[in-house]
Amino acid sequence: MLEFLRKHRNKIILPFSLLIYGIFFLLNTTDIYFSALSIFSPVEKVITEITKEIEGYWYGYIFLVDTESDNLILRKKLKDLEKLKYSFEELRKENQTLKEFLSFKRNTEIRSSGASVIFRGASSESETVFIDKGTKSGVVKNMVAVLPEGIVGKVVKVSKSLSMVYLITHPNSSVDAIIQRTRDRCVFQGGNPCKLKYLDYNADVKTGDIVLSSGLGGVFPGGFPLGKILRVEKDSSGFFLNADVAPIADLSHLEELLILENPHQLEIEQLKKNSGQ
Repeated sequence: MLEFLRKHRNKIILPFSLLIYGIFFLLNTTDIYFSALSIFSPVEKVITEITKEIEGYWYGYIFLVDTESDNLILRKKLKDLEKLKYSFEELRKENQTLKEFLSFKRNTEIRSSGASVIFRGASSESETVFIDKGTKSGVVKNMVAVLPEGIVGKVVKVSKSLSMVYLITHPNSSVDAIIQRTRDRCVFQGGNPCKLKYLDYNADVKTGDIVLSSGLGGVFPGGFPLGKILRVEKDSSGFFLNADVAPIADLSHLEELLILENPHQLEIEQLKKNSGQ
């Protein structure tokens, strides 16, 4: 209705004005004529102003509605962009992990395959993880789990599609080890904190020394980083040194890892079977 009045106001007002003008012309009364004009002219102005005001409010309202609609669209696009940003960040992290794994595989002669951590022990202090690979993927007991930066643990139980891994921080975990700098022998023992056992009393070890796997024992391959010495003290027995060690690999944020195919372990298992026959 307002749009109709705005578009056709001249068509409505002009005939009406001519009609009034004709009436007063016929009456030929100058005073009445000018009085009518003086009355009618403000009315026309009022109508015009009211129409303009209503038109202004109407288009202002339409503008606000359109603005709110645009804001909703923009907010949705912003959320979509944030989701895309998070997706790109995850892809970047996965790509970085894959690069590190590929570099590791190129630099070692031991064959390995990737696995994902799908569950961690119920306790917040649990040192056990479960991976999504089992016998169907060629995983067997005592295979070693690693990251490019160091040893993670070893497989202790296997099913068709899952495996349980004791981390090197597990209390039941122990690895024959050596001090990288001095070549002194010891045993890396899991715990909180991890310890070095049977370290020679006169060994020249220091805080910050790196501990490597020795390769002895037929399970853990030699030369892989295990941890860094945090503290050294002399044992009261006078035979060994005690040392606290922090694992090199970040075991608190495990998502992906590599399972090493230990050919020596497979041969040992085969020899055990043959000797039992």
